[in-house]
Amino acid sequence: SEENSVGDGYAFTLDAHRRYGVAQMWAMNAGLAGLLAHDSPDDVAAMRRDVEAGRLVPVVAGYGAHRLPYYTHTTNLDAIRFGSEVLDAVLGAVRPVYYPDQRLTTCAENVAGALRAAGVEYLVVDAGTGQGAIPEGRAETPGNTVVADAKPPMGAFADGRWLNWQYLWRDRRSGTKVLFIDKEMKDGLFAADADTADRGKPAHSLRCKLLEMAAAPERHARNLLVYSDDADKASGNGWFDGGYDARAANNLRYQAVLSWLATHPWVRVVTTDDLTDD
Repeated sequence: SEENSVGDGYAFTLDAHRRYGVAQMWAMNAGLAGLLAHDSPDDVAAMRRDVEAGRLVPVVAGYGAHRLPYYTHTTNLDAIRFGSEVLDAVLGAVRPVYYPDQRLTTCAENVAGALRAAGVEYLVVDAGTGQGAIPEGRAETPGNTVVADAKPPMGAFADGRWLNWQYLWRDRRSGTKVLFIDKEMKDGLFAADADTADRGKPAHSLRCKLLEMAAAPERHARNLLVYSDDADKASGNGWFDGGYDARAANNLRYQAVLSWLATHPWVRVVTTDDLTDD
């Protein structure tokens, strides 16, 4: 639909990534993939071409996107495997990247064991608060995401780099590499006012964040800023339209970010296909 003069819907978001040449990773469960295959074969064909061109990296959100801690190892393993098989059948590819419905713990074997058995290489979760430093007298980091026994320790310099969430970490229990979603990226991607978005720019705070990192290349060597959120927001679906000002609709803001990224080569957009252990 186009009730705000800017096209709403997932198809418009996929098309925007094609138009600006910005790669994306799209997490979906088997239900969504099955609906697309049934109702929108032309869109699926275009998505398959995006996959072949490296513009779209399919990521599994499980079979029904359930919450792993409350289920057995076998159920969790089946959900990841079946979801991956459906994506592979519909889109012709799937990556060993799992985007859980949050609320998981890798210290439980029904979770960690299932991730190992399913061959999950990357796990996407929210980052915690602050720099990840462990407060005095506590054995874990504060916030929604808890990291125990980080080596080297977070919130400190190691080998000339300040260690925080903005790196590719590895979870020793499950063996997966962890992509920590950057809170400022997640919260700030739609923060631009209408005039700023009209000029094809992200919010001032987000531009400053990227400029600061580019201006200190040694301190921020190999930093990785992970953006991830509900695709509904980028697509302007439902109550995520972003208000009554058509120029400030969330899908317009999102496309302004894509436009800006496409014209600033010192910011490199990557997917897990581009990442190495280094």
